[in-house]
Amino acid sequence: MERGTGIEATQVVPGILELCDLDDIAGLVAPRPLLLCSATEDKYSHDAPAIADAAAAVYRSAAAPEALSHARFEGAHGLTEERFSVIVDWLASRLGA
Repeated sequence: MERGTGIEATQVVPGILELCDLDDIAGLVAPRPLLLCSATEDKYSHDAPAIADAAAAVYRSAAAPEALSHARFEGAHGLTEERFSVIVDWLASRLGA
Protein backbone atom coordinates (compact mmCIF):
# COMPACT_ATOMS: atom_id res chain seq x y z
CA MET A 1 0.00 0.00 0.00
CA GLU A 2 2.82 2.39 0.78
CA ARG A 3 4.00 2.20 -2.83
CA GLY A 4 0.52 2.30 -4.36
CA THR A 5 0.76 -0.99 -6.26
CA GLY A 6 -1.85 -3.63 -6.90
CA ILE A 7 -5.47 -3.98 -5.90
CA GLU A 8 -5.90 -5.57 -2.53
CA ALA A 9 -8.30 -5.61 0.38
CA THR A 10 -6.98 -2.30 1.65
CA GLN A 11 -8.15 -0.66 -1.58
CA VAL A 12 -11.50 -2.40 -1.76
CA VAL A 13 -12.82 -2.25 1.80
CA PRO A 14 -13.71 1.36 2.67
CA GLY A 15 -11.78 2.67 5.67
CA ILE A 16 -9.74 -0.51 6.22
CA LEU A 17 -6.43 1.39 6.12
CA GLU A 18 -7.52 3.26 9.22
CA LEU A 19 -7.57 -0.08 11.03
CA CYS A 20 -4.96 -2.35 9.48
CA ASP A 21 -2.85 -3.42 6.49
CA LEU A 22 -2.45 -6.74 4.66
CA ASP A 23 -0.23 -8.35 7.29
CA ASP A 24 -2.97 -7.70 9.85
CA ILE A 25 -5.64 -9.14 7.54
CA ALA A 26 -3.55 -12.26 6.88
CA GLY A 27 -3.18 -12.73 10.62
CA LEU A 28 -6.94 -12.56 11.08
CA VAL A 29 -7.29 -15.74 9.05
CA ALA A 30 -5.40 -17.72 11.73
CA PRO A 31 -5.77 -20.50 12.70
CA ARG A 32 -7.49 -21.39 9.43
CA PRO A 33 -5.39 -22.45 6.41
CA LEU A 34 -3.96 -19.68 4.26
CA LEU A 35 -1.80 -19.84 1.16
CA LEU A 36 0.11 -16.73 0.16
CA CYS A 37 1.61 -16.72 -3.33
CA SER A 38 4.23 -14.28 -4.53
CA ALA A 39 7.04 -13.90 -7.02
CA THR A 40 10.51 -12.42 -6.78
CA GLU A 41 10.08 -9.98 -9.67
CA ASP A 42 6.41 -9.16 -9.09
CA LYS A 43 6.02 -5.52 -8.13
CA TYR A 44 2.63 -6.35 -6.63
CA SER A 45 4.06 -8.84 -4.15
CA HIS A 46 7.37 -7.20 -3.29
CA ASP A 47 6.41 -7.11 0.39
CA ALA A 48 4.96 -10.63 0.54
CA PRO A 49 7.85 -12.08 2.59
CA ALA A 50 7.30 -9.43 5.28
CA ILE A 51 3.56 -10.07 5.23
CA ALA A 52 4.17 -13.82 5.51
CA ASP A 53 6.59 -13.30 8.41
CA ALA A 54 4.10 -11.12 10.29
CA ALA A 55 1.29 -13.58 9.67
CA ALA A 56 3.53 -16.48 10.74
CA ALA A 57 3.96 -14.89 14.16
CA VAL A 58 0.19 -14.76 14.57
CA TYR A 59 -0.17 -18.36 13.36
CA ARG A 60 2.45 -19.48 15.89
CA SER A 61 0.55 -17.66 18.64
CA ALA A 62 -2.59 -19.46 17.52
CA ALA A 63 -0.75 -22.81 17.77
CA ALA A 64 -1.27 -23.36 14.04
CA PRO A 65 2.04 -22.59 12.29
CA GLU A 66 1.47 -25.38 9.78
CA ALA A 67 -1.76 -23.76 8.58
CA LEU A 68 0.11 -20.90 6.90
CA SER A 69 1.94 -21.49 3.62
CA HIS A 70 3.88 -19.04 1.49
CA ALA A 71 4.75 -20.14 -2.02
CA ARG A 72 7.46 -17.83 -3.38
CA PHE A 73 8.27 -18.22 -7.06
CA GLU A 74 11.02 -16.90 -9.29
CA GLY A 75 9.89 -14.47 -11.94
CA ALA A 76 7.28 -11.82 -12.58
CA HIS A 77 3.57 -11.50 -11.95
CA GLY A 78 1.43 -14.08 -13.70
CA LEU A 79 -0.20 -17.42 -13.20
CA THR A 80 2.20 -20.00 -14.58
CA GLU A 81 1.56 -23.72 -14.86
CA GLU A 82 3.87 -24.30 -11.87
CA ARG A 83 2.02 -21.77 -9.73
CA PHE A 84 -1.37 -23.09 -10.75
CA SER A 85 -0.27 -26.60 -9.83
CA VAL A 86 0.91 -25.48 -6.37
CA ILE A 87 -2.40 -23.71 -5.74
CA VAL A 88 -4.49 -26.68 -6.90
CA ASP A 89 -2.40 -29.12 -4.83
CA TRP A 90 -2.73 -26.89 -1.76
CA LEU A 91 -6.50 -26.67 -2.19
CA ALA A 92 -6.83 -30.41 -2.83
CA SER A 93 -4.85 -31.21 0.31
CA ARG A 94 -7.21 -29.04 2.37
CA LEU A 95 -10.31 -30.58 0.82
CA GLY A 96 -9.13 -34.14 1.29
CA ALA A 97 -9.00 -34.79 -2.44
